[in-house]
Amino acid sequence: MRSAKFARFIGAAATAICLPMAAATLMILPASATPITLEFTSTGVAPGDNGGVSYVTIISGTNASGSSLAISELIVSGTPAADGTYAVTGSVAGFGALNFDIAINSVTIVGGIPGLGIAAGTTLLGGTGPFTNILVTAPNCIAVPAHLCPTVTFDAPDEKDARLLSALGISGNGWELGLFVTAEGTGNGFPQSSADVLNTHSQSAPEPATLALFGAGLAGLGSIRRRRKAKA
Repeated sequence: MRSAKFARFIGAAATAICLPMAAATLMILPASATPITLEFTSTGVAPGDNGGVSYVTIISGTNASGSSLAISELIVSGTPAADGTYAVTGSVAGFGALNFDIAINSVTIVGGIPGLGIAAGTTLLGGTGPFTNILVTAPNCIAVPAHLCPTVTFDAPDEKDARLLSALGISGNGWELGLFVTAEGTGNGFPQSSADVLNTHSQSAPEPATLALFGAGLAGLGSIRRRRKAKA
């Protein structure tokens, strides 16, 4: 009788110790960051394909704006089950529209993604700054006739449409975009050459070592319970 009571005492103590320790490993040990990228691009959009409405306006070395720049694709990687390349449709000759204005810290991409069930006219991405790492240049790229080839780059935090995030199976917090736009022309109001908006995000997941320790704790607990049943 005394040994049976002692065994029950040991089993209860082990349960009280092992389970909290196993659970604590998930909170104490480091988590890995799984990078997710969403890249909106103008791949395949040739000069003239944008209906003559896509322009970049240069104001200064740190100030520029872009109007109705064509976005043709969304390239997705790092998601649970929705990686791939999706067509972006909209009002710019059938493509989605990128608009930005550095002066007021504003950037948007409006369009639809049929492959994800998202209708045209949806604000897929929106940012209100603060913009950082701003660089605006307008070098002379063609001598005769004289052409300038501006480039605009900046980084900014942004938010995604809830339907887009849901379709991709990802969360809406912690996004950061990097914009890179090129243009070419002979006067201010330069026709678009290319546009690329790269979005990055990290979602935490337990390290394999964390999961292994958690599993070991549960396995030890199961072993103790099996021994207790055998003795009973």
